[in-house]
Amino acid sequence: DITPPGYSFQSFPRGSRGGGLAVIFKDNVVHHTSFVTNFEFEHSSFELAQFNIVLPEETVHFFLVYRPPPNGKNKLTDALFLQQFPDLLELCNTTQGSSVILGDFNIHFDRPDVPLTSKTVDLLDTFGLTQCVGNPTHEKGHIIDWLIHRSDDNIVQSTAVSSAIATDHFCVLATLNAAVPRASSVSV
Repeated sequence: DITPPGYSFQSFPRGSRGGGLAVIFKDNVVHHTSFVTNFEFEHSSFELAQFNIVLPEETVHFFLVYRPPPNGKNKLTDALFLQQFPDLLELCNTTQGSSVILGDFNIHFDRPDVPLTSKTVDLLDTFGLTQCVGNPTHEKGHIIDWLIHRSDDNIVQSTAVSSAIATDHFCVLATLNAAVPRASSVSV
C-alpha cells in the first residue's frame, strides 16, 4: 500500500517481532535488480541486506543497514558493532562497481566528541569511505541516518534531507551519477 504507482517494493523482515529492512524502487529497474541477504561474515550487531542494480555502464550495490541501539534486552554493544562493521566496509571496497551503504546507524554523526562516533568515522577514513549526509535526520536534531560511499567514487552527486513525511526520522534524498536502464520494447 505504501508503494507509489510505477514502483516496486522488496522487504527483508526481521526474524523477530516487527521491523526489518525494505527498499522501494522504480519499476523500470525491476528486471535489472538482485538481492543478497546471506553474507560470509557475522553481523549480529546490525541488520543487513544488499540490493544490486545492473545499469548500462556499471552495477551499483546498495548495502541497507539498520543498527539497533544497544540495550540490556538485545545485549548488543558498541564494541561488537566496531568489531563487525569493518567486514561490511571491506566488502564495500572490494565489490566491483559502485557501492553505497545507507541506513539508520543510531550513531550521532554530528557528535564527533562521542567515542563511538569518532571510532566509526575513523573506520570510514581507514577504508577510504565518506559519509555524506550533513543535516539532521531525526526529530531530536541528530544525523543518525547515513549514506556512505567510496571517497574516490563519484556515484553520489548530492544529498538532501526532507522532513515532509510525518515520522521521527526525516527522509534522506540522494541524487546518483548513474545512467538508468531504458525501458525495453517488444515488437509484435
